[in-house]
Amino acid sequence: MEAPATPARSLVVSEYDDRLTRVGIQKDHYEWSTHTNDDFIEWWHRTKWYIAESRKPAKSQKIPTWGKQRHSAGWEYFNEAAERISGEPKLICQRCDHPIKHPKKNGTTGLSSHPLSIGCRAIAMQRGLGQPTIQEGFKAGVRPENLPEICTS
Repeated sequence: MEAPATPARSLVVSEYDDRLTRVGIQKDHYEWSTHTNDDFIEWWHRTKWYIAESRKPAKSQKIPTWGKQRHSAGWEYFNEAAERISGEPKLICQRCDHPIKHPKKNGTTGLSSHPLSIGCRAIAMQRGLGQPTIQEGFKAGVRPENLPEICTS
């Protein structure tokens, strides 16, 4: 008797488990990094999310550029990743491992608000990381380069 066919998505995921780093609370995301870029992009281009998104008109696509230099405050708390099964881009918080939507889809508000959230602070405290300092909190909302010179000295 022949074994039932394995769904294509399972093959895509299991094929990359030994080449990509699993992250997130339940280890259900693959992390993007410069070291795994080629394998990550190869896997990601085969995912249901990427295929559907790439078929949309160019102006409506929300496809991130992995590893692009980021200027918004808050990026230092997150690593870029994608859900293992769907391929949807996410960010994984370095303090609590919680995934949030990638800013390419929702903007950067979550980058500054998440590290200050009660849930993130509680998990970070349990891990001995403490909560963000007042300076980090202000940094999330106000960039020093936007302040008058008199305030930054």
